[in-house]
Amino acid sequence: MEQYYYLNSNNEQAGPISPADFSRYGINETTMIWTKGMPNWMRVGQIPELLQYINPIVPPPPSRNGFGGGEFRPIKPDNNMLWAILVSLFCCLPVGIYSVIQAAKVNDLYNSGKYNEAQQMADAAKKWAIISAILGLVAWVFYFFLGIFSGFFSSTL
Repeated sequence: MEQYYYLNSNNEQAGPISPADFSRYGINETTMIWTKGMPNWMRVGQIPELLQYINPIVPPPPSRNGFGGGEFRPIKPDNNMLWAILVSLFCCLPVGIYSVIQAAKVNDLYNSGKYNEAQQMADAAKKWAIISAILGLVAWVFYFFLGIFSGFFSSTL
């Protein structure tokens, strides 16, 4: 096997070494080498038959800083907790409580990376808050007319 001379990090000639020892001496694609029969010093990367003996220079992975490059996180859905609590207090308690339960699950699902499930829970909390508000409104209208009719019938007796 041919022996090669190389220029070390101080730009001084070193060697001779065999290509099998390139990685042990830190020889990479940009290291200048020379052997008998070569007119000039050349980079290892310019000699195709020597590329198999070197460790390619691999750029470091991109750093994970606060400026992006991380995993995709969609915008956190509104958990509709305020509406769930309000309809529980002022409209229809049983359905409102179910809406509060759904709203409470949104943040945990989102933080654990379950973005679709978090959106579904947010939608469910909103839906049950609306249903509770409608049921509460219907109940208030019913009680209003019940009060009017009971007053009407009690005065006629």
